[in-house]
Amino acid sequence: MQFDKLRRMAIFAQVVRYGSFSAAARAQDLTTSVISAAVTQLEDELGVRLLHRTTRSLSLTEIGQEFYHKCADMLSTAEAAQEIIHEHSGEISGRLRISCASDVATRILLPALSSLISTHKQLMLDIRVSDQIVDLAEHQIDLSIRSGWLRESAQVARKLAELDEILVASPAYLRSAGVPDTPAELMQKHKIIGLTKFNDPLQLSLQHLDGSHEKINLQAFAMTDSVTTMIAMCMRSYAIARVPSYTVADEIQHGSLVRLLPDWKMHGGGIFAVTLKRKLQPPKVQAAITALTRFLENKVWIAPA
Repeated sequence: MQFDKLRRMAIFAQVVRYGSFSAAARAQDLTTSVISAAVTQLEDELGVRLLHRTTRSLSLTEIGQEFYHKCADMLSTAEAAQEIIHEHSGEISGRLRISCASDVATRILLPALSSLISTHKQLMLDIRVSDQIVDLAEHQIDLSIRSGWLRESAQVARKLAELDEILVASPAYLRSAGVPDTPAELMQKHKIIGLTKFNDPLQLSLQHLDGSHEKINLQAFAMTDSVTTMIAMCMRSYAIARVPSYTVADEIQHGSLVRLLPDWKMHGGGIFAVTLKRKLQPPKVQAAITALTRFLENKVWIAPA
């Protein structure tokens, strides 16, 4: 196979990866016209249409989807070969693909890795934001940051920190519905915005500072699979919400949300770094996990009541 054709296959894979000709051009420091011409020439050589093009978007054809996976594998293999050299020298560089939920990205990932990025100029973050758990191998993810309770899997999970959950509501909601003083009052007078990723979004297991336990079931005002959406609904005074403490620390400090039942605790599992099983993690992954561990170490998001 001609080397020029391999180059065009790599360009095609990057266009799909970045989602547009212009984004791929910026990543490769080339003009958009060069990128577009390379893909068009590749299609002419193959005699098939790989991409559906409109003025606003690109989408893969059926054959383009199959062809892309092979081209992406080729590109990833080439990138991995280059990383071997970096690993040998101990250099932290290359593309670091991280998957996490939107609240984790803004509240934890970005502040935790800011120093790493400023120190290692050849390291590029590729952050895939999704509130759904993604397949690391299928999406070629180096590192996934997950919060809550992990299910059994063939992947490697390292616990970075405990995850505390709290109940919150907006001041306006509390002026209308009243401030609950006990779990029983909470159950009788209030509804909750449920998060569907929980096995039972409407059940709360609470532990008092004196060691006593309460388990209550609330009525649902609404349901969502997104923590960010749940917080937005709560701030609009729809109902109360059960949230990880790190997601609302600023809102509580500024008074836009109020913590409920501060003498009662809920344990929400943990914050985990998840990777594929391999003998040795690349330096970029090791460095990111170290930075996250240091950021979360002894981190107190909300001061005790």
